[in-house]
Amino acid sequence: MLVPIVLKIVETIQQALTNTEPEPVEEPQKSEPEVASESLLPEPPVSQLMVENLQGFRGLLGSNDNVRVDSAVIDHWKSLYGDKKIEEVDVETPKGKTTRCKFKPIKDSKYEGKGIIQMPEKIQLTLQTTKGELVMVKPVVE
Repeated sequence: MLVPIVLKIVETIQQALTNTEPEPVEEPQKSEPEVASESLLPEPPVSQLMVENLQGFRGLLGSNDNVRVDSAVIDHWKSLYGDKKIEEVDVETPKGKTTRCKFKPIKDSKYEGKGIIQMPEKIQLTLQTTKGELVMVKPVVE
């Protein structure tokens, strides 16, 4: 007596399966080989900073190829790149003039968070820029 009921249920299931088309199984496509996420670094951020003159003993006696960058900007770079070495920056003017130079943080706390880059006159001449103009600064990540 159980056999006819089981057969009827199996028959009903078979009819239901044949009336509906099976859904295609999608397989993920691999277009590129997988790369370890550790080796991928975020694109270096570009910061727009205002040029200030590097004055005093640092400007006169210090290295003429170093700029001083807002420490808040440097802290942001460090948070993005962690232990990666950042010793130089690319500086670009709106006119397209660029230079790569070493940098240090601005030590004077009154400039912190103000979006300033202090440059010696030599670099300002190279970039054909002056105090008060804006430049784009991007870290060089090794």
